[in-house]
Amino acid sequence: MKYNDFRTLFEKKDFFSLQEILLREPKFDRKQLSRWVKSGKIQHIARSWYTLSTQYDEEWRMMFANAVVPASYISSEFALSFYSLIPEEAILITSVTTDKTHTRYL
Repeated sequence: MKYNDFRTLFEKKDFFSLQEILLREPKFDRKQLSRWVKSGKIQHIARSWYTLSTQYDEEWRMMFANAVVPASYISSEFALSFYSLIPEEAILITSVTTDKTHTRYL
């Protein structure tokens, strides 16, 4: 697959996973993905997560946090900080869910 074809498939998505790539292109060469990351055409965010974007604002980070931990929501501490309802600044985004507890640092 050529980069321009790949870009047209994923340019409207803020981020995408390796699983999404393989669903759309089952014969996709994973080595090509590594080459594009090394050349700077795409950005590697976390394990098997990528983006074409280079700007990561707070809203983007919140959407990504919810994508990494499905069926979750942003913690109240981060939400209150985001809307300037508390004087402290929350730097880490905590995704809250009823699933098994685990920690991922992105």
